[in-house]
Amino acid sequence: MPLSIELHFCLWNDCVSRICIPDAALFWERRTTREVDDLSFPCLNSVDYLAYFALHILRNVLIFEWIIHHVRELAFFLHSHADDETFWQIWSEAHSPSLRSFEAIAFYYACAWFGCRLHPLAAHEIDRLPADRKSVV
Repeated sequence: MPLSIELHFCLWNDCVSRICIPDAALFWERRTTREVDDLSFPCLNSVDYLAYFALHILRNVLIFEWIIHHVRELAFFLHSHADDETFWQIWSEAHSPSLRSFEAIAFYYACAWFGCRLHPLAAHEIDRLPADRKSVV
């Protein structure tokens, strides 16, 4: 089966999503190159990909689209990276408090629905969310 690559014409559209994410402009500046077989391609680094994925979940929650499969994938990622100190330190330094608060909403769903383990920095961001952002499960 041939390799599939998802292409986007922009990383984030504030007008469409109605959520302003100033950090999204930095994602492409921090991009990395990956290789699969003999194919090299630019892509988001790991911490920015996590942010993009969490924002994708949040956007879909707000427009009432089916997201359970995405939240399960996020839960698996969070669970399998719960002990990765380096990843979470880079994540904390690269993302603004505002961006981390948006990511935390998606993290909350992953933890509430699938009981995944969390790194303390991710758990701290969830704890900082106002109660009304955690009221719909």
